[in-house]
Order: sequence, then C-alpha cells, then structure tokens
Amino acid sequence: MYNEVIKKIVKKMKVIPSKLLVKYLMDICNLSEDVAMQSIYIATRSHVCYQLGDKVFSSKNAKWDNDTKKRAKAFRIFMAIVKEYVEFEIATYPWLLEFAKDKIFIQIGYIEKGMEHESAEIYSQQYVPLIHRPKTKRIAIIESGCDLKALQKLGFVYFCEVNDEYDFNIIEKVKDKEVEWGRISKFNDEDEQSKDYIDEVNNGIDLSSHNVSNKRYFVSSLNKDTNDSIRTPHLESSEFILNRIKALDKRQYDITKIKNISELPEDTKIEIIENTTQILMAFRCAYLNPNKLDYYENRKKFVGDLNIVIGNYQDIILRISLPPLIGRLFKGSYDIYHSLKYALEEFYSHTNLPLVTNKKLLLIYKRYATNLTGQGAFDNDNWESKKTTNAISESINHSDNPKNFSFLYTAVESDTDLVEATLIFMEDFPNFFEYLHDTFPSQPLK
Repeated sequence: MYNEVIKKIVKKMKVIPSKLLVKYLMDICNLSEDVAMQSIYIATRSHVCYQLGDKVFSSKNAKWDNDTKKRAKAFRIFMAIVKEYVEFEIATYPWLLEFAKDKIFIQIGYIEKGMEHESAEIYSQQYVPLIHRPKTKRIAIIESGCDLKALQKLGFVYFCEVNDEYDFNIIEKVKDKEVEWGRISKFNDEDEQSKDYIDEVNNGIDLSSHNVSNKRYFVSSLNKDTNDSIRTPHLESSEFILNRIKALDKRQYDITKIKNISELPEDTKIEIIENTTQILMAFRCAYLNPNKLDYYENRKKFVGDLNIVIGNYQDIILRISLPPLIGRLFKGSYDIYHSLKYALEEFYSHTNLPLVTNKKLLLIYKRYATNLTGQGAFDNDNWESKKTTNAISESINHSDNPKNFSFLYTAVESDTDLVEATLIFMEDFPNFFEYLHDTFPSQPLK
C-alpha cells in the first residue's frame, strides 16, 4: 500500500537508515511503528527497495558512504521541520537537501570540524539575491567542536548537531531579523537598488520542540503572515514589462520600412535585443520561483528550451556551447549569467561535480564567427565572458581568482557563429594547441 511512498524516498536518498524511514512513515503517513516496519518489509519483497542490516537501499549498487551518511542527517532535520507531506530535492554541492515550506525556501548543508574556513569560502559563493533572502533559510549541520565564529554572515539560521543515532541538538539559532549575509558574494549590482522594495518577513523554521544546547530557546514564527510582495516590483511588476513593450513598439515603424531585419542600424538591433532579453528575464524569474514546489520540474523544462549545450569529456572538465556573445555594451548580459547558471544546476543535478581542489584551471573562450572583421563583429573583450565565468565558478565551487584560474580568449573564422567555453586543467593545455585553430566547433549547438 505504501510502496510508492517508500520508493520515492529511497530513490532520492539512495540509502536511508531503516529507523529514519520508519519514523517518516509514522510521522507523515500516520502509521504505527509495527505497520511502518511491515510496509518496508512488503516493499523489499516487492523489489521496490533492498534492505541490508539497518539500512534500506534503492538498488544493489547503492552504497552507504560518507555522502549518504551526511544526507541521512539532513533528512533527519527535514523530518523535524515538516509535519505533513512535502516534496524535497537532493541538492547540488555544497547543499545536501532543499525544499520549500510555507513559502520559505530551506537549504541544509554540512560542515566538518577543521574545515570551517574552507566551508565558509564555499558557502560564501552560494549567491542569493537580496530580495529573496528574507524567504531563504539556511541550516548548517555541524560536527561537534566546530568554530561557529568562522561561519557567521553566511545566511545560516540554525546550527545543529546530529549524532550517529540521528538525535540532534540545536547549537545556535540566529533570530530572523538578525540573520546576516555580509559574506555572500554579490554578482548583481541591481541588488542594492532593490532594497526599497523589500518588506520585513519574520518567518522562521520551527525546531523549537527539540533540544537546544546552552539553554537557548527559540520562538517559531511559521504561523505569522507572509508578505507576498517580497519579490521586487522592479523586475516583476507590470510597469517593468510595459515599459519594455513600449520601447519595442517605438521600433515598429523602423521595421515596417525594411524587408530584412539585417538592414536595421546596429544600435537599433542592440536596443531590440536588450528589451526582449529583459522581458525574458522578468518572466523567467516569475516562472523559476525557488519557493515553489515545482521549481525543479520548471527548471528542467526551461533549460531544455535553452540553446545551450553542456558536456564533460575525458580531458575536459567542462565544455559549454553558447549562442554568439554580443559585446560589453549589451545591457542584457545578466541574462546569460542566469540562464547558464540554471543550465549548470540542471547538468550537475545528474552529474558529479569535478574534483578541482588545489588545481590550477584554464578557461578557454573560443568564438567561432562567420565574419571577424565586418560591422557585425563586436569587440573581443566580451562583458558576457565575465558573466559566463561567474556562472562556471559558482557551479563548480572553485574561485576564479588568479591563483585558481587562467584565461585565454581567441576567435576563428568559421561557417557558424557560436562561443565555446572549455575548462581544463592548466597542465593539459599543450594538448589543446590544435583546438585553438580548428574552424569547426567541437561541440555544436542543437
């Protein structure tokens, strides 16, 4: 009867301790302990899952290791927060688990003792727009003895310890109004302009019924009203969209005078691209709302329609093929960053992140152009290359500072127009000399 429920949980978790699965069935499905255990037994008999010792496995190839152990501890926190059925997702590194509850987007991460400073650097790269921060709650599972001073101003609301028996204590909780994000990298200058549109939101996560060390007690505010206007009118207001439509409407007369849009002046083309791109950005932001339970399904659909190809190969960490980049004056360049960020999130949701710690990387930007010298060829110092670099750096959790990254920008005349961003280990660069001169794309667009 509960095979589908068990199958869904075990498939996502890969491996889950039997006691956690039993507790989940008891809490969410309102089963007695005996019926919950019997349901798991029936599921194993039906080959929905496999039980070995005190663990339940999704398949015979699934393994209980350090990663699945951390994920199980995150699932324990998840169960403490939800009291009814709520969808959750196994998140991309460094997060373990993500879900939405009562219009709050919740992320759970793990920090090992002795790795506080390294972890803080990684989490500082997990950017959250200013307008979304009041509705984003981060929970850190920490190992006993962790230095919490090294983990401040990263947006964490709770610091919890979960032992190997899956009992947990709240070590510290930051009041909602006092949550600090000062160390989170800023990638969008418009964040600061959005402050005027932010209303105070005092929603929290209710873990207060559980043990709190040092006698700290916290009041849950999940039942307080949530202000739905937290998303900035600057981008999602009808006024923003109508202004762009009006700007496009002014160019209607210019278009009626020509037979082919290639005849339009270059500045007119750029203006039209900018306005249509910003309309796309606004609707994408509304469609890909991380607070909605269908966020991951919507992200998959959105990425599937993008003309972006991503792959990794034997000696290539990452290769991204993009439509032609525009130039440093293009005001829609943030769209490239956000679209690529979503595409990389989707790619790494089913692909392991590369192991690049303490490695020097080389990022090769190669532009294929049908005309390198004509009026349609924009400058070689692309503003979009910076946005592309940021998206890659954040997605693989590897800083693009001079110690970690080197860059090479080149262009070749070709029969097609596109850009390839190829990320390799610096030591492998000699193997790519011929690639720099090839006139046919190594990874064509769709």
